[in-house]
Amino acid sequence: MKIEALVWLLKEIESSNNTLYLLRKKRSSIIVDYLNYARRNGFITVKKQDDPRKKKIYSLTEKGRKFLGMFE
Repeated sequence: MKIEALVWLLKEIESSNNTLYLLRKKRSSIIVDYLNYARRNGFITVKKQDDPRKKKIYSLTEKGRKFLGMFE
């Protein structure tokens, strides 16, 4: 797991590129692994959608903002 890639992911989510489709446009499918890692460690949350066909929207948690702040 590369810290630079995780920091990139958190910055992209913070700058409203917060769906898997938008994130994959910029990086390869390895994004899914980083999203799972960030979610398991409490850096991001997934907004619940009423309709399961809608895209998942990711957002930073306070822990994610603190982690990102260490690298700015």
